[in-house]
Amino acid sequence: MIEKSAFTPAEAEVLSRSFGMFIGSPPDSSERIPCLDLLNEERCAAYLDRLAETLPSPSRLIAASQLAKRYAFIAAVPALYAMTAYGKGVELAIESCSLDAYPSRIGKIRLLASDAPVTVPEAGEWGRWRGELVERLFAGHIAGIWRTLSKAANIPLPILWENAAVRVYSLYEKKITGEAAASADYDYLVHGAPGSAFGERINPLGRFYGGRRSSAAEASPGASTTAAASQGEPGPAPSLGESRPASSPGESRPASSPGESGLASYPGATGPASSPRASGGVPSSAAPAIRVRRTCCFYYQAAPDAEYCEACPKIPR
Repeated sequence: MIEKSAFTPAEAEVLSRSFGMFIGSPPDSSERIPCLDLLNEERCAAYLDRLAETLPSPSRLIAASQLAKRYAFIAAVPALYAMTAYGKGVELAIESCSLDAYPSRIGKIRLLASDAPVTVPEAGEWGRWRGELVERLFAGHIAGIWRTLSKAANIPLPILWENAAVRVYSLYEKKITGEAAASADYDYLVHGAPGSAFGERINPLGRFYGGRRSSAAEASPGASTTAAASQGEPGPAPSLGESRPASSPGESRPASSPGESGLASYPGATGPASSPRASGGVPSSAAPAIRVRRTCCFYYQAAPDAEYCEACPKIPR
């Protein structure tokens, strides 16, 4: 069974301040557009053209890629953070969500969920509850937006999915650290969830998970190691310090001790989280390698100084 719940004021503050997701009343009087517009090709194209005007190299395709990265950060990341850190699921129905209509730049876009029910699982129901949350978030919300962005901007879907994937990897490898619960959730997202949970034939988080890695020293001098910060990601978020739900059969959901720090300093994280699957290729904290992207997100055409991000596949290594 699933029970209704709510975020505490402190939890809601973390989601808004650290991740740009607001629940309930609008944060200010800024004009907003419904996220349903992103399912309409014509309206989506108009929004992308507006966003493109804020870029050094105005382009609908580049705007679509940067919007996908931002959308994953303000929708998928806080929803997954709430699931893992607080043991609470937020239902982000697309018809209840809206975005800033005229942001100064894409990295400033915020998500407002006017009606977002919060749930918690009863004992023994964590696995089923988690699977349903992930499917509603990705297959029921994000996948449709990705398909419209792809059509409106003529951008390949794999680019959009890898943009989302790198946000999820960052959450579990840099922000939530040393948690058995986080490792189990990360393992499910990358290795356990079926493609249908993402509205795809193959799980896109698993598809882009492996591959080539390099050290920061291999990046070219023009590569940015602060790309995340320059794209609007926030400063440090607080430690977890929240109790976990009771363990489900076959899955450990340990409780956090008071004051336990489950969040690395951000954006200067000191290393990835413990491996969700020891043989799955996740580097340990002693080997913080850069995961080289398989697709290019065109950040170098969106950055004011035309720099490449450190994971760019275009950098000679």
